[in-house]
Amino acid sequence: REMFLTLLQRNLGDYIKSVSYSYLVSKDDLEMFKKIISKKSKNTYEDYWRYINRLLKDNNFILSPDRIKEYLLEQGEESPHRARQMAVALKLFIKEVVKTKEPYLAQILYSSFSIPRPRTEYKPEPLSLELLKKVFNEVQELGAKTYFLLLVETGLRTGELFSLRINQVDLKHRVIKLLKQSETKRAYITFIHEKTAKFIEEVYLPYRENYIKRHWGGV
Repeated sequence: REMFLTLLQRNLGDYIKSVSYSYLVSKDDLEMFKKIISKKSKNTYEDYWRYINRLLKDNNFILSPDRIKEYLLEQGEESPHRARQMAVALKLFIKEVVKTKEPYLAQILYSSFSIPRPRTEYKPEPLSLELLKKVFNEVQELGAKTYFLLLVETGLRTGELFSLRINQVDLKHRVIKLLKQSETKRAYITFIHEKTAKFIEEVYLPYRENYIKRHWGGV
């Protein structure tokens, strides 16, 4: 028996080791992951679901440290950003799905690879204050003018400004109460200049009232 096990270890040691560190992904695992990511935003959900399915299909639904490393390196050569997205989705899959069934193996798989950090070659030049003022003065429509002003001054994302409600803007204390908390960002308040607050109160709000009255019937 000892001689047989010694020969087995000598000739098939690496194979036995790789098999013992492999996880076969089942249909139930994918359904479980789908439920977990369904709570995220639509874009995040679609990205995670697309990338995890592609990664698993390309690897015959088997996860092992060597396979994962090699696969992510191959993807990184073609597209560093795709490799990063796949690694992020896989980390979550291992943490939320594999760990519930095989904690020890999940720890090995999770620590076997790191999330690639692609280098961004394009570095845009910061816009000068003079150019921003010029753009602001060129914009004629007051809604767009106010939007541009707040976008430049607060640093809020475009979607955050579009979904902003009037009761979130405190002109007296010059504070915008965003009170947003998500998976990727926590933003609670931002401040505006006194001239901006005055512009909103004296120029934009009267325009807004007239705009609503003019278009209310068509809404």
